[in-house]
Amino acid sequence: MKTLLFIGDKDEKFNHGFIEGVINGYLRHYFDVKCVYFGDCERAEGDKITLLKSKRKDVFNVLSANFIDFTKVDFVIVRNFLDVLLGGVKYKQKFGFKLYFQLSFPHFYRSYYEAKI
Repeated sequence: MKTLLFIGDKDEKFNHGFIEGVINGYLRHYFDVKCVYFGDCERAEGDKITLLKSKRKDVFNVLSANFIDFTKVDFVIVRNFLDVLLGGVKYKQKFGFKLYFQLSFPHFYRSYYEAKI
């Protein structure tokens, strides 16, 4: 079975309606799914990995060193974090997985609008 790594933009305590319905629901029939969230401590529980919020920009290095063998990852989805996506490009070239970006428009637009103000 192929492996899908989902790196979400929400912290571990957020209501993950999309993630639970699509990623952890439907796609589990076809993939071995691992989800990465950001929180106040670093831990792995089953297929759920929580990393420190401060390590977001270095997420691929942290995952590679402690949690994930990227030679076995087939797909990576990054949600809303352009800086994480940029870090993923380097790993994509090294390990050859398919890299996707999920843009959640209302959330992305809000941060853009606030930055513009």
